[in-house]
Amino acid sequence: MNPQDSNPSTPLRVLLLEDREDDALLLLHALRRAGFDPAWKRVDTEAAYLANLDPPPDLILADYSLPQFDGLHALKLLQERNLNIPFIVVTGTVEEMALACMREGADDYLLKDRLTRLGEAVRRALSAHQMRAEKQNAEQDLRAREARLRAFTSALPDLAFILDGDGRYIEVLSNPNHVLYGDAFRLKGKRLQDIHPPDEAQKFLNTIQRAVQTGELQTLEYEMELGANRHWFEARLAPMKHDQDGDRDLVVWLARDITGRKETEALRLEQTRLRLENEFLARQSEALIDLNAQKDKFFTIVAHDLRGPFNPVLLNAELLLESLDYLDRAGIQRIGRRIYDSTQQILTLLENLLQWARLQMGHVAYTPENVHLSEVLNRNIELLTSSAQNKEITLLNLLDEPLWVEADFYMLDTAVRNLLSNAVKFTPPGGRVTISARRLAQTMPAMVEVQVEDTGVGIEPENLDNLFRLGNPHTTVGTSGEQGTGLGLIICAELIQRNQGELHITSEPGKGTAVRFTVPARTSQTDNS
Repeated sequence: MNPQDSNPSTPLRVLLLEDREDDALLLLHALRRAGFDPAWKRVDTEAAYLANLDPPPDLILADYSLPQFDGLHALKLLQERNLNIPFIVVTGTVEEMALACMREGADDYLLKDRLTRLGEAVRRALSAHQMRAEKQNAEQDLRAREARLRAFTSALPDLAFILDGDGRYIEVLSNPNHVLYGDAFRLKGKRLQDIHPPDEAQKFLNTIQRAVQTGELQTLEYEMELGANRHWFEARLAPMKHDQDGDRDLVVWLARDITGRKETEALRLEQTRLRLENEFLARQSEALIDLNAQKDKFFTIVAHDLRGPFNPVLLNAELLLESLDYLDRAGIQRIGRRIYDSTQQILTLLENLLQWARLQMGHVAYTPENVHLSEVLNRNIELLTSSAQNKEITLLNLLDEPLWVEADFYMLDTAVRNLLSNAVKFTPPGGRVTISARRLAQTMPAMVEVQVEDTGVGIEPENLDNLFRLGNPHTTVGTSGEQGTGLGLIICAELIQRNQGELHITSEPGKGTAVRFTVPARTSQTDNS
């Protein structure tokens, strides 16, 4: 079975270590949705578990905690029996328990409320199992080959001949019953042309003549058939003094069977190929993890940025419904206009988010351009004005000079919007959010610093270090109960880094927070106003 096969009818023999039948059915349903056709058995005791390990299943899905049994013990039973079966822990309790199984050798773990990842986890576990099996088989095959080669080469002495310049066998010094020629004595008096094919014989003659003419040692490699197999030999040809009659040039031919070395080299090449393939698969896995992280960030932006603009839409719609009986035409138009304006802002925001998503997926390259900073600040202040007014928060734009920066407009726009939205979220009613910018002096290259400052709740010093940790984000509920994912600042920092800048935060609990980031100033001197 190919674990990478995405055919919806891919067969899979599954052993479910689960005491709840409903949970087992959910697992089977998730497997079928992921493209597998499971043949399954559910067990919840050690005896039943051991009885169903022969023949071994393709996969074991184990609940961590059972009334009479647990997943960690089940995993140790596999290891005690040297059974290499993919093992995935599925738990509905504490994630740390599943991590303990991972440390003991489980392939993966899932929480029962996140079974959408089950198909991916199963395919990865099956792929790793296949790679382990292939590696084990290759190692066993290599050991067997090496054992055969050692036995063969230890029993096979070198071949030794004396030939004249015409390629005639003058003397045979090897075992007369050598496996290469059978009765080696029958070679005496014969020529190379009588034993070897014409092309091969000519190659040997050329090497002999080169040794005679130069007086130097010559080497060559050649193949010969031994029964149904072909063997490689390495020959060393050394010139000799003339024979007693003085009328012939002679060479000593020493040949060693190097088939073992050649096969080992081939095996090493194959191992190298397998290692490179494994590294390629590992890089693909890392790329997939990175891709999933990028998608998570994108969904965070959507949830983070769309929640705020939707509030005035809902509030105005509710006001309109409750006030229809006594509102005049002008009042209805006024509320309708606010709903329309907020909806237009949401549409614009959604288009920008989708454009950013295309950037993250590599569909649109990072494209810096000359951007008028006031345009970015004003459009986002306008976007968040309604949310700020609902909380009686003052939004101030202190930028009073034309500043141009070189940045990707959509990335910069998204970063400013996130920072302003966060400031409004964590500022109590009656507070103030200000945004300003200035050109930094004596920086190479020239940079512009943008600051978003609020009079909000602030951040405890011990939580500042957690703000930019993707695996442990710091989350706080807004002053009006707004929910957040805690990843907004992480995303902003990444967008700013892509624009060759840096982001920094200073905060004091109860007094507010200031977020500063830099972005390259415009390099061209052309007037863009």
